[in-house]
Amino acid sequence: PLMANFHPGFREDKDKNQDVRIFKSSEVFIVQWSHMIPDELLPDTSKYFTFQCQLYKDGTIKFLYKKVSTPITDILGKVHPIAIGISGAFRNVTDDVVYWEEYNTFHINWTHIRTGMTFTFTPQPSCVQQTSCRTCKSLSEHCKWCPTIQK
Repeated sequence: PLMANFHPGFREDKDKNQDVRIFKSSEVFIVQWSHMIPDELLPDTSKYFTFQCQLYKDGTIKFLYKKVSTPITDILGKVHPIAIGISGAFRNVTDDVVYWEEYNTFHINWTHIRTGMTFTFTPQPSCVQQTSCRTCKSLSEHCKWCPTIQK
């Protein structure tokens, strides 16, 4: 949900309250990042972020900002790109380089990111969910109906 210069568990000076927690049920998968402090704000450990990403079985995605103790603009454009969206990153321990791949980002006004805010992304209906040729083709001119599998 918030991609920034966070390194939970990689620093000796990390906040002892920092952690990443995972919850899974048959309806939702949740990841929570607690007390994340961007490198740009160290050594001030009072400015931290706690946020969640919730992925629902129906495709709904929620980004919850539980604690935002400093404006996002305080860390914009410093060392690491800041984005909101879905991405992947890993650190190569051999050359100590972080490789970051942005998949999809959302353009949200940074001033809207504050404590207690939730952003919900609801999936559009897709061809695969339809049960008839008519409803499938009504979604888009690109939808095709397969009579063999009735999808």
